[in-house]
Amino acid sequence: MKSVLYKKIKECKGCLSHLRMSEEIATRKKIDSPTMVLLDESPFAQDRDRILKSQALRRLSGICHVFPLPDNIYIRNRLTHTLEVESVAVKIAHLLGINEKICSAAALGHDIGHTPFGHVGEDFITDITGRKFRHEVFSVIVAQQVERRGHGLNLTKQTLEGMFYHSRGGGKLYLSKVPEYDVVMLADKLAYLLISDIEDMFRYGYLQCKNFPELSRVLNSFGANPTQRINTCVAHLCLESATKGYVSFSDSSVAQRFDELKDLAHLAYKRINRIDRKLCPKHLESAYTNIALTVKDVDPAIVLALMTDQDVIKLSQTTTNTKTIIKTMHSLPVWEIIQPIRGKRIDFTKPNLDW
Repeated sequence: MKSVLYKKIKECKGCLSHLRMSEEIATRKKIDSPTMVLLDESPFAQDRDRILKSQALRRLSGICHVFPLPDNIYIRNRLTHTLEVESVAVKIAHLLGINEKICSAAALGHDIGHTPFGHVGEDFITDITGRKFRHEVFSVIVAQQVERRGHGLNLTKQTLEGMFYHSRGGGKLYLSKVPEYDVVMLADKLAYLLISDIEDMFRYGYLQCKNFPELSRVLNSFGANPTQRINTCVAHLCLESATKGYVSFSDSSVAQRFDELKDLAHLAYKRINRIDRKLCPKHLESAYTNIALTVKDVDPAIVLALMTDQDVIKLSQTTTNTKTIIKTMHSLPVWEIIQPIRGKRIDFTKPNLDW
């Protein structure tokens, strides 16, 4: 059975190469200085290199993926998730024959706008400011207005759009019909469901298999381990895409089981009631108050969004007096990041994708 599937995959390899995004359409906001481009490489490869060296990407190692304040270093964080997404995106792009370099760049940058404590942080900033905070929007803003001491990474519009469109809500997935953008979006879903979230839930005791037999059954129907599960879904995604002539993963029995897995997983997320998860909003509120008290020329929501989980905890526990809070604030890594953007008006709801 497997050999038949592998044969089909081999036959459909490169099936969407006619839709491949050309390097020639890549556009940047401003012309790079000669020192920025030392090698004659593709603009999307340059984007990947810039994101790889960014502070924002390194910061993701200090931001949780699903489980806040883990006491186990092997539980995925936002950076390990990002690397897994890139791996899946490049694998799919290679099989379909579309542009692997932009998929790699957009996948690496897709979460650089995530807040401390992940989606809990997003919800907190939305509530405290009355303005909708979305990490995919802030990822673009970080790349454009925060990185490189406020000068930005000067990424191509195509990489920024790939980052921006990776998140399309928790309901039925819709496609943009730009194959590279759709691959990054699907790679994100495949990575967090088949590799990280559910595996971490069960392996580290956040959920018990006996309490979620259907979730465990559907997950294991894709394979016995993350590699097998990813390969199963990637294979059927490519076969379906070859038949339709565009990126698609909705009609096959495997795709429908994946939708079932997604729904079951979102129900399981709501059942995780760890004490430290409940404490996250309190840490965020206290840290936000201390930021507003000591940083007058940067939006406190922006400062908070650029912090790690541990930054927030440390600042939230500093409540003796203003002088001590200022001292703590100056000792945090985020202080280095916000110095170049002090006095700069940054709206976390408005990325600039107009070329």
